[in-house]
Amino acid sequence: MIGLSREEWIEKYLAYCNSIATHPPAFHIQKEVGVRVPLPNPDLSLLDQEKFYSVVKRRKTNRYFKGEEISLEVLSALLFVSLGPLHEKWSDLEENGLQILGRRKSFPSAGGLHPEEAYLIALRVNGLTPGIYHYDSVAHHLTLIEEKFVEEELIPLLYGQYFAEGLAAGIFLTSRFEKAWWKYPHSRGYRMALIDIGRASQSVVLTATALGLDTWMTGAFSDSQVEKFLSLNCNTEQPIFFVGFGQGNYSTIEPQMLSQLSI
Repeated sequence: MIGLSREEWIEKYLAYCNSIATHPPAFHIQKEVGVRVPLPNPDLSLLDQEKFYSVVKRRKTNRYFKGEEISLEVLSALLFVSLGPLHEKWSDLEENGLQILGRRKSFPSAGGLHPEEAYLIALRVNGLTPGIYHYDSVAHHLTLIEEKFVEEELIPLLYGQYFAEGLAAGIFLTSRFEKAWWKYPHSRGYRMALIDIGRASQSVVLTATALGLDTWMTGAFSDSQVEKFLSLNCNTEQPIFFVGFGQGNYSTIEPQMLSQLSI
């Protein structure tokens, strides 16, 4: 594509898109087993509390959580805005009669493919049974994978990072690499999928902050054990990142660690 005129570039690009459009991957991933759990309609007025600059400035990694609950309404707004279907239409495509193969969310994705999936670890959400859930980012509902309180299992999975104690909930972000490789069958497609996870995690963190929550993130965990923990059964889906949120004390350094540093 290097050295082509604009007209030549467009012609080759559209020809390539047409060549792959007949066999797209499954963009809407739905779990075949598990009870569907509806979420409340997102109350977007919950996000009117702070202006964008104050949200960005307030965002801070927190390593001490109080073990307090959050409401299901807050969780619903967080998922809908950060990862969900907040765009009703892709109007510039629909109005021109173009085929829609990707998704639109609050953050960009290479080719609009959005290969990321979200698995909610519900610990302390008022109105939601503790357990592991898959979030349907198209229909805005949860699918229960396993019902149980998993905090004691979660911390060892995160290589003993006890900062996860007291979280209200967390999200494991995975990538369905086959989505990215469908359009970008080369190493840069893999890179873009990883960048998409970074965008997704930032969207979760900023939305949680706007809702008055504290956040903590990590990419340090056992891949194989997390795959088993989440009941992942697709060899092209891999866990990439974890984002936790809840009520904290807005402290970058956990109190016990701080006491050791002070000795």
